[in-house]
Amino acid sequence: GAELPELMNAVVRMVAECLGVEYAKVLRYLPNEYLFILEAAVGFGGVRVGTEKVDGGTDSQAGYTLLSHEPVIVEDFDAETRFRGPALLRDEGILSGISVIIQGDEAPYGVLGAHTRTLRRFTRDDINFVQAAANVLALGFKRKAAEEALSKSEEKFREIAQRSFDMIYTCYHDRGITYMSPAVTRILGFTPAELIGCKCRDYVTPVSLAAWKEGQKKIARGEPVEGLEVEFRRKDGTAAFVELNESPIMEHGRVV
Repeated sequence: GAELPELMNAVVRMVAECLGVEYAKVLRYLPNEYLFILEAAVGFGGVRVGTEKVDGGTDSQAGYTLLSHEPVIVEDFDAETRFRGPALLRDEGILSGISVIIQGDEAPYGVLGAHTRTLRRFTRDDINFVQAAANVLALGFKRKAAEEALSKSEEKFREIAQRSFDMIYTCYHDRGITYMSPAVTRILGFTPAELIGCKCRDYVTPVSLAAWKEGQKKIARGEPVEGLEVEFRRKDGTAAFVELNESPIMEHGRVV
């Protein structure tokens, strides 16, 4: 549930601490630039976070990791022949390191790496641990993307509802009305704010209460209500005759 910067900082700290290394980092891949950007780090200095860029090709361990689709271990950068290593690592005198891919929804998000200035032979357990940490980050990124998509969807819904000539609302069993569109003022005379938290049944007139209850039984079964003619009580005490269309809101397989 943490915000992404907080999550990334916690992960690089934990990786460095548990592996006993001086450096750990998260690099986000920028496919349009064929580069990585440093998003979180331990040991490299805070001034580089958000600005330091690393080559996305085979000149860097991160780039090689992305291209090879599997964890990459370096026991001695001085003897490494697969890639030269970026300035980010060379400037620190780093000799050994491990890097794994952080998966995204459709493409890799980037790379999680851990490095040390001493010669180190990383074990299979080390690889599994760093990959597990990368998987935690991947879940965090996926959650954030889902939240943003939901927020955009809700914003679009509200834009449509705010402009609709019809009264549009959301009502929960336990919380009452949670959203009411501005059209309610034209139809019932109330402002949206006056109805938030109220129960819909409190505004159904006695003559329509039985029909409304039958409609709610359909909602409870997960079925929509279509074209139900109901009288609602207006703010001035008069009745407004409306056609009601409702759809059940489901959460975890239950009508709420």
